[in-house]
Amino acid sequence: ALHQERLAALWQAWRWPLLVGLSIALLVLVGRAFWHDYQARTYAQALLDYQKALQTTDQTALTALMASSDPTVRNLARWTVAQTTATTPEAVQAALTAIRDDWRAPQLLQDLAQLQLAVSTLASADSATALQDLVDDAGALAPLAAEFMGLQAENKADATAAQTAYAQALTLAVTPAQRERVQANLNRLQQQQGQ
Repeated sequence: ALHQERLAALWQAWRWPLLVGLSIALLVLVGRAFWHDYQARTYAQALLDYQKALQTTDQTALTALMASSDPTVRNLARWTVAQTTATTPEAVQAALTAIRDDWRAPQLLQDLAQLQLAVSTLASADSATALQDLVDDAGALAPLAAEFMGLQAENKADATAAQTAYAQALTLAVTPAQRERVQANLNRLQQQQGQ
Protein backbone atom coordinates (compact mmCIF):
# COMPACT_ATOMS: atom_id res chain seq x y z
CA ALA A 1 0.00 0.00 0.00
CA LEU A 2 2.88 2.37 0.80
CA HIS A 3 4.38 1.65 -2.59
CA GLN A 4 1.10 2.47 -4.36
CA GLU A 5 0.72 5.68 -2.34
CA ARG A 6 4.24 6.78 -3.33
CA LEU A 7 3.52 6.04 -6.98
CA ALA A 8 0.26 7.98 -6.81
CA ALA A 9 2.04 10.94 -5.18
CA LEU A 10 4.79 10.85 -7.85
CA TRP A 11 2.16 10.71 -10.60
CA GLN A 12 0.30 13.66 -9.06
CA ALA A 13 3.50 15.70 -8.82
CA TRP A 14 4.99 14.84 -12.22
CA ARG A 15 2.10 13.98 -14.52
CA TRP A 16 1.85 17.41 -16.21
CA PRO A 17 5.56 17.90 -16.78
CA LEU A 18 5.76 14.33 -18.07
CA LEU A 19 2.76 14.78 -20.41
CA VAL A 20 4.08 18.13 -21.65
CA GLY A 21 7.56 16.65 -22.25
CA LEU A 22 6.16 13.68 -24.15
CA SER A 23 3.95 16.00 -26.22
CA ILE A 24 6.91 18.22 -27.10
CA ALA A 25 9.03 15.16 -28.04
CA LEU A 26 6.20 13.88 -30.24
CA LEU A 27 5.82 17.28 -31.91
CA VAL A 28 9.56 17.44 -32.58
CA LEU A 29 9.55 13.97 -34.16
CA VAL A 30 6.50 14.71 -36.31
CA GLY A 31 7.87 18.13 -37.28
CA ARG A 32 11.19 16.61 -38.27
CA ALA A 33 9.47 13.97 -40.41
CA PHE A 34 7.41 16.65 -42.15
CA TRP A 35 10.54 18.80 -42.69
CA HIS A 36 12.44 15.90 -44.28
CA ASP A 37 9.43 15.10 -46.45
CA TYR A 38 9.18 18.75 -47.52
CA GLN A 39 12.90 18.88 -48.36
CA ALA A 40 12.66 15.66 -50.38
CA ARG A 41 9.65 16.94 -52.35
CA THR A 42 11.35 20.30 -52.96
CA TYR A 43 14.55 18.60 -54.11
CA ALA A 44 12.63 16.23 -56.40
CA GLN A 45 10.71 19.15 -57.93
CA ALA A 46 13.92 21.15 -58.44
CA LEU A 47 15.55 18.17 -60.17
CA LEU A 48 12.49 17.79 -62.41
CA ASP A 49 12.68 21.49 -63.26
CA TYR A 50 16.38 21.09 -64.03
CA GLN A 51 15.71 18.09 -66.26
CA LYS A 52 12.93 19.97 -68.07
CA ALA A 53 15.21 22.98 -68.57
CA LEU A 54 17.90 20.68 -70.02
CA GLN A 55 15.46 19.04 -72.40
CA THR A 56 14.08 22.32 -73.67
CA THR A 57 17.43 24.17 -73.43
CA ASP A 58 15.50 27.01 -71.82
CA GLN A 59 18.05 29.65 -70.76
CA THR A 60 15.48 31.47 -68.59
CA ALA A 61 14.65 28.28 -66.67
CA LEU A 62 18.35 27.51 -66.12
CA THR A 63 18.96 31.05 -64.92
CA ALA A 64 16.05 30.73 -62.49
CA LEU A 65 17.43 27.42 -61.21
CA MET A 66 20.78 29.12 -60.54
CA ALA A 67 18.98 30.87 -57.67
CA SER A 68 17.41 27.64 -56.35
CA SER A 69 17.44 27.11 -52.61
CA ASP A 70 18.81 23.59 -53.13
CA PRO A 71 22.61 23.81 -53.45
CA THR A 72 22.92 20.73 -55.66
CA VAL A 73 20.38 21.92 -58.21
CA ARG A 74 21.72 25.48 -58.05
CA ASN A 75 25.24 24.32 -58.82
CA LEU A 76 24.13 21.85 -61.49
CA ALA A 77 22.38 24.75 -63.22
CA ARG A 78 25.50 26.91 -62.87
CA TRP A 79 27.64 24.11 -64.28
CA THR A 80 25.25 23.62 -67.20
CA VAL A 81 25.23 27.33 -67.98
CA ALA A 82 29.03 27.39 -67.85
CA GLN A 83 29.33 24.37 -70.14
CA THR A 84 26.57 24.98 -72.66
CA THR A 85 24.87 28.33 -72.74
CA ALA A 86 27.40 30.90 -71.57
CA THR A 87 28.33 32.93 -74.62
CA THR A 88 31.40 34.78 -73.35
CA PRO A 89 34.51 33.64 -71.48
CA GLU A 90 33.57 36.07 -68.70
CA ALA A 91 30.15 34.39 -68.27
CA VAL A 92 31.78 30.96 -68.11
CA GLN A 93 34.31 32.22 -65.60
CA ALA A 94 31.58 33.85 -63.48
CA ALA A 95 29.52 30.64 -63.38
CA LEU A 96 32.53 28.48 -62.50
CA THR A 97 33.73 30.95 -59.88
CA ALA A 98 30.26 30.92 -58.28
CA ILE A 99 30.42 27.11 -58.04
CA ARG A 100 33.96 27.12 -56.68
CA ASP A 101 33.11 29.69 -54.01
CA ASP A 102 29.76 28.16 -52.90
CA TRP A 103 30.54 26.48 -49.59
CA ARG A 104 27.37 24.37 -49.89
CA ALA A 105 28.44 22.87 -53.23
CA PRO A 106 29.82 19.34 -53.15
CA GLN A 107 33.62 19.36 -52.86
CA LEU A 108 34.11 17.45 -56.10
CA LEU A 109 32.03 19.99 -58.02
CA GLN A 110 34.03 22.83 -56.44
CA ASP A 111 37.26 21.06 -57.46
CA LEU A 112 35.99 20.52 -61.01
CA ALA A 113 35.13 24.20 -61.29
CA GLN A 114 38.55 25.20 -59.96
CA LEU A 115 40.27 22.79 -62.35
CA GLN A 116 38.33 24.09 -65.34
CA LEU A 117 39.09 27.67 -64.35
CA ALA A 118 42.78 26.80 -64.08
CA VAL A 119 42.86 24.95 -67.39
CA SER A 120 41.01 27.73 -69.20
CA THR A 121 43.75 30.15 -68.14
CA LEU A 122 46.82 27.90 -68.43
CA ALA A 123 49.00 30.77 -69.60
CA SER A 124 48.37 32.94 -66.54
CA ALA A 125 49.99 32.89 -63.11
CA ASP A 126 46.54 32.42 -61.54
CA SER A 127 46.37 29.04 -63.25
CA ALA A 128 49.52 27.80 -61.51
CA THR A 129 48.18 28.90 -58.14
CA ALA A 130 44.79 27.26 -58.74
CA LEU A 131 46.40 24.02 -59.87
CA GLN A 132 48.78 24.01 -56.90
CA ASP A 133 45.81 24.53 -54.55
CA LEU A 134 44.13 21.45 -56.05
CA VAL A 135 47.32 19.41 -55.64
CA ASP A 136 47.77 20.59 -52.05
CA ASP A 137 44.18 19.60 -51.21
CA ALA A 138 45.04 16.02 -52.32
CA GLY A 139 41.46 15.50 -53.46
CA ALA A 140 40.21 13.35 -56.31
CA LEU A 141 41.49 15.81 -58.93
CA ALA A 142 44.97 16.28 -57.45
CA PRO A 143 46.72 13.87 -59.87
CA LEU A 144 45.13 15.57 -62.87
CA ALA A 145 46.04 19.02 -61.54
CA ALA A 146 49.66 17.91 -61.01
CA GLU A 147 49.73 16.53 -64.54
CA PHE A 148 48.45 19.85 -65.90
CA MET A 149 51.19 21.59 -63.91
CA GLY A 150 53.71 19.36 -65.68
CA LEU A 151 52.25 20.20 -69.09
CA GLN A 152 52.25 23.88 -68.18
CA ALA A 153 55.93 23.68 -67.17
CA GLU A 154 56.76 21.85 -70.39
CA ASN A 155 55.06 24.59 -72.41
CA LYS A 156 57.29 27.10 -70.61
CA ALA A 157 60.33 24.92 -71.39
CA ASP A 158 61.00 24.36 -67.68
CA ALA A 159 62.02 20.69 -67.68
CA THR A 160 62.90 20.61 -63.97
CA ALA A 161 59.50 21.93 -62.90
CA ALA A 162 57.80 19.56 -65.35
CA GLN A 163 59.69 16.56 -63.95
CA THR A 164 58.81 17.60 -60.39
CA ALA A 165 55.13 18.00 -61.30
CA TYR A 166 55.01 14.65 -63.13
CA ALA A 167 56.72 12.92 -60.21
CA GLN A 168 54.15 14.44 -57.88
CA ALA A 169 51.34 13.36 -60.21
CA LEU A 170 52.78 9.85 -60.22
CA THR A 171 52.68 9.66 -56.42
CA LEU A 172 49.11 11.05 -56.35
CA ALA A 173 47.76 8.82 -59.15
CA VAL A 174 45.23 6.28 -57.93
CA THR A 175 44.36 4.32 -61.08
CA PRO A 176 46.68 2.30 -63.31
CA ALA A 177 45.60 4.40 -66.31
CA GLN A 178 46.64 7.61 -64.51
CA ARG A 179 49.99 6.09 -63.57
CA GLU A 180 50.63 4.89 -67.13
CA ARG A 181 49.76 8.29 -68.65
CA VAL A 182 51.91 10.22 -66.19
CA GLN A 183 54.77 7.74 -66.55
CA ALA A 184 54.56 8.12 -70.35
CA ASN A 185 54.79 11.92 -69.99
CA LEU A 186 57.74 11.55 -67.63
CA ASN A 187 59.52 9.11 -69.98
CA ARG A 188 58.90 11.39 -72.97
CA LEU A 189 60.33 14.34 -71.05
CA GLN A 190 63.42 12.38 -70.00
CA GLN A 191 63.97 11.22 -73.59
CA GLN A 192 63.76 14.83 -74.81
CA GLN A 193 66.32 15.87 -72.21
CA GLY A 194 68.64 13.04 -73.24
CA GLN A 195 68.68 14.14 -76.89
